[in-house]
Amino acid sequence: MTPITDVPSARSGDQIESRLVVAGVGGGEGASTVTALLATLLADAEGRARAVLSRADDPIGDRLDFAPGEDGVIADVGPHGADETLRPGDVAILVCAATTGSIERARARLVDADARGLAAAALVVCARTPAEQRSGRVRARQAALVDRRIVPLAFDPALADGSRVDLDRLAPASIEAARAILGLLGIPR
Repeated sequence: MTPITDVPSARSGDQIESRLVVAGVGGGEGASTVTALLATLLADAEGRARAVLSRADDPIGDRLDFAPGEDGVIADVGPHGADETLRPGDVAILVCAATTGSIERARARLVDADARGLAAAALVVCARTPAEQRSGRVRARQAALVDRRIVPLAFDPALADGSRVDLDRLAPASIEAARAILGLLGIPR
């Protein structure tokens, strides 16, 4: 597999498209799930699949119901991957768990990305369990009052089971969260 840092931005006609880089603040916080969700929703909305890149230890292809395409790049760089792989022109989506510590670390990364001139488009706060959803919902809403780039992704058994992302099985709140992320990216929903 080609290292993600060596993959150029995708070419669309004569334009170079930005890479969409999904990075977790920590391991197991939902970056691969968010990558699969966005790739699936984009493939459905655009009628074409984007190239999807991931680490060798992350079989994201198992979660996709289509063969990734050649144009437009979505890169799942995993936990802490944004530190090593983000470059000018990339658009980052940070993913964190719905815990106070994780949200605070992620917000600090948003501020750092802004200071470095990197485009951090969104922070997705993932509730990984029903219990985390209850407490995380309040934390995510409070954080969103400070920064509109924060999007809560509620616990959804159809995403949590690690299977292929099937838009017909997802909770309406999951689809709405993915559309909100795309809206922050300026991608028509």
